[in-house]
Amino acid sequence: MKSSVELGKEAIDYNFNKNVPLKLYLSTCVVILQNAQLASQEGDIEKAYTLYLKYLDVCMNKLAQHPHVLKPIGSDEELSKKEYLQLMNLEVPAILKVTETLKHTIDQRYERSTQSLAKSFVPQQTSKENPFATEEEEVSVIALPPSFDEERFNSAIEWFKMNGAITRGIQNTLEQHTLSYPELPKLHFSAV
Repeated sequence: MKSSVELGKEAIDYNFNKNVPLKLYLSTCVVILQNAQLASQEGDIEKAYTLYLKYLDVCMNKLAQHPHVLKPIGSDEELSKKEYLQLMNLEVPAILKVTETLKHTIDQRYERSTQSLAKSFVPQQTSKENPFATEEEEVSVIALPPSFDEERFNSAIEWFKMNGAITRGIQNTLEQHTLSYPELPKLHFSAV
């Protein structure tokens, strides 16, 4: 899931050529708008938001600087310029409202997903005795009998360490588990 900022960066990442006729850009805007509406109807709000932002960027930023828009009325591109101005007056304000609503929804989803992701990395506190114990650790705790003497247990471990009984036992276990491979057959090549 991406944030509205990341989607906004994607939306304005395209090439714009001022030499392309205004009429062609206006028909492209219609296609972008149709695709955005389709994505919105299908529930793909990230795609819809990106396409609406692209549409707004083309209309408000790029085409505002297009040479055919900057030409005075009475030129050969007058009809396209009127279409552009109508688009700016009627469609762009409506798309701005739709985009703001989508942005709000995307930001809420993104915040919820990052919070749930952050919660998955934080261990849950399940025990008052050990606040850092997770559920698995708490389940694996074994109750010791009241007759258990921890001091006697620790001294027995120390005795085994000093006498090398533990290390010899580990060494014997390792020697038993070493793998020995059978001798591989040898290939003989005869001279022909």
